[in-house]
Amino acid sequence: ICKTGELIMILWKTPTRSESWVHIEQCKDWKADPFKTLRFVTAGIPRMWKLFIVIFLVVPKILLLYNVCWMGLRFLMETGDIWQVLKNAATMDFILNIDELLFDY
Repeated sequence: ICKTGELIMILWKTPTRSESWVHIEQCKDWKADPFKTLRFVTAGIPRMWKLFIVIFLVVPKILLLYNVCWMGLRFLMETGDIWQVLKNAATMDFILNIDELLFDY
């Protein structure tokens, strides 16, 4: 849930300009490492890319989150034993956070 909110905030706060995101700084030592002369900067995301990210990343993730929470809540409410409720709640939390666990590391 937090990562989806962070993605939405990044899309909201990033300017809508299509500029180059690689800046090359001139180096006096021509034998130096060429990667040390590169500087990566987030200059902006064009409006079409923002729309693409929202349609294909944010909306499906929110729909999946809603459906898993709704079905998980119904599943938990039908469980009678307290230990089963705890086990199923831990399982639901794992399912909701597995994508963030995989892509964070």
